[in-house]
Amino acid sequence: MSRTAIVLFNLGGPDSLDAVRPFLFNLFNDPAIILVPSLLRSTLAAWIARRRAPVAREIYGKMGNRSPILPNTEAQARALGLFFDQITNLLDPDAFLIGGGALEVSAELRAWWVTMVRAGMGGQREEQQPRIEIMPNGDAAGARGAALQALRGVT
Repeated sequence: MSRTAIVLFNLGGPDSLDAVRPFLFNLFNDPAIILVPSLLRSTLAAWIARRRAPVAREIYGKMGNRSPILPNTEAQARALGLFFDQITNLLDPDAFLIGGGALEVSAELRAWWVTMVRAGMGGQREEQQPRIEIMPNGDAAGARGAALQALRGVT
């Protein structure tokens, strides 16, 4: 019988004051956030980003001119890798499913995240390494989707 762990992670944030407006645009242009047709959504996202960017930049300016999430996310990935390493040694799961956040991330970000987690896992032999999968969000929250996938079994 195979065992599966379920883990959640965050959305991300701008890494500089110049990235605040594009971050806001991308956030509000996501169909999971604003459920309207694409053209209207991009227009609305641009309007929200333009209006909110000055206030958001001021807030991020007080937090070191960027979101604190990237260093926290990197630390989280390393800690998760250490946790996965211990769980692998204890339970020998076939796979770990990672889900959560409101946005579907790019393939590059998924690969980066898995690489960061694996880097924290230490010295697992290749045959000991469980699969690490990022669950796509689709219509549902990542936690619900990951839980449903776990109930169905990892394929």
